[in-house]
Amino acid sequence: SDVYKRQSSPTTTSPTSPTAAPTPQSTATVYTLSGTLSFSTLSSTDASSPSFLASLKTTIVEIISFDEDRITLSVTRRSTTISYTAETEDSDAASAAPAALTSSTNSGSFSTSLSAHLASNSYSGSGHGDVTASVATISSSSSGDDSGGGDGSLVMIIMVAVVGVVVLVALIVGYVHW
Repeated sequence: SDVYKRQSSPTTTSPTSPTAAPTPQSTATVYTLSGTLSFSTLSSTDASSPSFLASLKTTIVEIISFDEDRITLSVTRRSTTISYTAETEDSDAASAAPAALTSSTNSGSFSTSLSAHLASNSYSGSGHGDVTASVATISSSSSGDDSGGGDGSLVMIIMVAVVGVVVLVALIVGYVHW
């Protein structure tokens, strides 16, 4: 008995458009500025008022030239101190921001600008009084880091801790066997 093999005819595919090369992830450095703003005569209720916080954010944007959507404000309950975190990829703006914030609060221009924004937002709360700014930290990190270890200081702390544990175990074992 003859076995017949059926051969399939070769298939042809229509040419497809070339696929675009994957877009590389951004490796821009993100600079983070954080600190606090304290207000001498502001009530804790007014410190958490949406119109006060919106006016404050607009004032900070004017002073440090960061994008408004990259500034976060947080208020601790029953406090007139407001914490801020601001991010930018502009190294010049990041370098200039602490001095701009400090000098504007020292000169009174921060208070003047904030008062103007409060008036335009129909703010009806208590006055804010003197403003004191502190810049707690300025840090930088690369965005789009595919290595998974974006925070080098954390890796260093873990390495030091592991080495410390190994040395401690070696000392204990050496002491017990002595």
